[in-house]
Amino acid sequence: MNNVYFDEAGNSGFQLLDPVQPVFVLASNCFDESTATEMIKLLNVQKGGEAKFKNFKTSDKGQRKIVEFLKTVITENEKVKVTVYHKKYMAMGLLLDYLVEPQFAERGMNFAANKYNIITNNIFFHLMDIVMVQVL
Repeated sequence: MNNVYFDEAGNSGFQLLDPVQPVFVLASNCFDESTATEMIKLLNVQKGGEAKFKNFKTSDKGQRKIVEFLKTVITENEKVKVTVYHKKYMAMGLLLDYLVEPQFAERGMNFAANKYNIITNNIFFHLMDIVMVQVL
């Protein structure tokens, strides 16, 4: 039987505009027990411990372990999914979903038609920093 595992990085809660962690990543995998055990062995993590990137990134040995691990993961790529969110972009999209989309719907229009929601989000996302610098 396969197990499904999820892990995240960059979770700063409701602080979507946190400049220290601008990106949120959610990763999942679905491996059978023996494959998962073999992959964990590559990282040489103590039983029950968690493989934290910060513990591997600073040494040559740790970096080699990460590379070997990722080489193995690549061979199993259909069992791994990663989703990356830029928090500020996502926050802008949420604002448009809650403030603009209902106004369109009220008038019988579809804000997502012809990708207007994405176009508008991109414009606001890229202009927001320029506008905020001039305002502040």
